[in-house]
Amino acid sequence: MRLIRALYIGDRWMKAVTLAAVFISASAFADAPPTVAAPASAKPAVVTAKTVVLSVLGADDGRATALTYTWRVVGSPVIQPVFNRNGNHAAQSVTVTFKAAGDYTFQVVIADRSGQTATSSVPVSVIQTPHSITLSPTRLKPAAPNSSPPSP
Repeated sequence: MRLIRALYIGDRWMKAVTLAAVFISASAFADAPPTVAAPASAKPAVVTAKTVVLSVLGADDGRATALTYTWRVVGSPVIQPVFNRNGNHAAQSVTVTFKAAGDYTFQVVIADRSGQTATSSVPVSVIQTPHSITLSPTRLKPAAPNSSPPSP
């Protein structure tokens, strides 16, 4: 607590003195920015399918339920991944769908009602593997017996 104002009132001979003081807690007016309670994480960290779940947890001196979470890809991916939700409190956990393999870095901005922020980042590697191969044309002519391959 911090003393804001002190007032002394007394008579001319200082026989009677009254002290009035106002104390105000410094935290009554402080609005600290949010903090990262649990850093951004990815499950799985190496993606072999199409999706990953990103999560983070923020803390705030106000209400943590009022925090908003906004995810973005840092850098310039070939094709932007798609978030199932973003820019709200529920986005503390998101599912991201990829359309291209590559290395991605995701950053989340945690914001409180007054616009103060904290950030956290997590890397994700996407190694998409094919599940089937389609050949075209579907029917090939067999080579004639004792024939040699065509020359280039």
